[in-house]
Amino acid sequence: MPRSNASIRASAAPSSRPGSRNGKLEPSIEEDAPATVRRSGRARKAPTKILPGERDNDRDDKSPTYAKSVAKDEQRRNVKRKAAPEVFDVPDDIIDKALSPMQPDELDEWDAWVELESDPAFFNLILQHLGVKDVKIQELFSVDEGSLSILPKPVHGLIFLYQYVEEDAQEESENGKNVWFANQTTDNACATLALFNIIMNAEDIELGDRLKAFKEASTPLVPALRGDLLSNTAWIRNTHNQFARRLDLLNADLALEQEAKAAAKKKKAARPAKRRKTKPSTDAAFHFIAYVPVGSEVYQLDGLEKAPLSIGKVDEHTGHWTDVARPFIETRMLQYESEQLSFNLLAVCKSPLSQLREELVTSITEWARVQFGMSRIDHELGQNYALGMIFPRKGIRFTDYGLPEYLPYNINTPPHPIELAPLDPNDDTLIQKLRARREELESEQARLMAEYRSEAAMLEEENSRANGRKKDYTPFIHQWVQKLAEQGALQDIAEEVAAR
Repeated sequence: MPRSNASIRASAAPSSRPGSRNGKLEPSIEEDAPATVRRSGRARKAPTKILPGERDNDRDDKSPTYAKSVAKDEQRRNVKRKAAPEVFDVPDDIIDKALSPMQPDELDEWDAWVELESDPAFFNLILQHLGVKDVKIQELFSVDEGSLSILPKPVHGLIFLYQYVEEDAQEESENGKNVWFANQTTDNACATLALFNIIMNAEDIELGDRLKAFKEASTPLVPALRGDLLSNTAWIRNTHNQFARRLDLLNADLALEQEAKAAAKKKKAARPAKRRKTKPSTDAAFHFIAYVPVGSEVYQLDGLEKAPLSIGKVDEHTGHWTDVARPFIETRMLQYESEQLSFNLLAVCKSPLSQLREELVTSITEWARVQFGMSRIDHELGQNYALGMIFPRKGIRFTDYGLPEYLPYNINTPPHPIELAPLDPNDDTLIQKLRARREELESEQARLMAEYRSEAAMLEEENSRANGRKKDYTPFIHQWVQKLAEQGALQDIAEEVAAR
């Protein structure tokens, strides 16, 4: 059994024996005393004789052992002292401060990015706050042709989420000069970056004023500077971070600090020409990349790569651009099937509300034309739209469906064949056909309005859930647990749980 420090010190203390005073060893004054013998059997060298009044430094016959001892002492004196460990002034109430409510301006002053969950509701709210209109993010649970074919058209892009694995470096695309592409220059920004790599390239998307200004300012820049501009644009960063809580900010800072320390300790090594695929660790980060059509080609836009990667051309006559991206994504998923990685696929497409509004306007306009045709036969059968305005039917408000209060009658809608037939007031068959067509259109409008209300309710529910994510109940729970502890109730709860 190891001895304690006390016992070690006791055994090391010299005892009183001949030649000592008060327990301290004294040098022998017997000049002719024989040299002592060690246990190894080698004779110990006799101690050097020092004459009275002579100092050790005055001697000329210094032995080699003496010289080595002096050099060793000098070396020991010049040893560089280790730097003292960094001292942090940690407040006593650090837990209370970490779990306290976040101040209104705290998120604006924080200049980093938090991880974003792959939730369509979060992305949709981000799009709304960015100023993008009539675009919706939809989650896909399969990559098959049927799932992609039922998406609202047009599909502006796909966002693919996967557990990041280092791969072979991709080759630069020669035809990607007309593609708006930005590099990822800061941690945790890949979700918003993938979204920007799609909406900046999409056609027929209504951008807000700030996004238009950002696109105009970033287009002349190279991808790295575009990414840097995006990362340092406060209103874009705050839109991304709107779901962050106090602990999310602290965890992001801690992760960055640990990453910096690990990089500082890592030995510098020559960078390989190509990055080889490695098995992902259990705590590997997830990464977002985008697939987007530009012109006649489909590109993979990965912010960690130098340039866009062209993955194929679109057949304008027989196919859709998703037919090019789908097998590429499937191959990528099968490539990591053995590692059992998690994947997620989001589609950036036209908002169903926008599509339903367009179909509703078309149906209402055709209904008005049928009404006008019937009024030509008998003014009591239909309605004359000489004023050029379409009024809603009784019990219907156009504004409930994102439309103006009245619709213009001069919308370019192809007329129905029955509207072009000659009108004979005595033709009962024609009147019956017009009435039947009017009923069909009214039924169609009822269906479209029901779908619109359902989609609007779903969007409102998603927005409510996403906004609820911004609420942080951690401070309340922390104070509640503190009060329970002060009342001594935690011990009773712990014992009750342990007894189950």
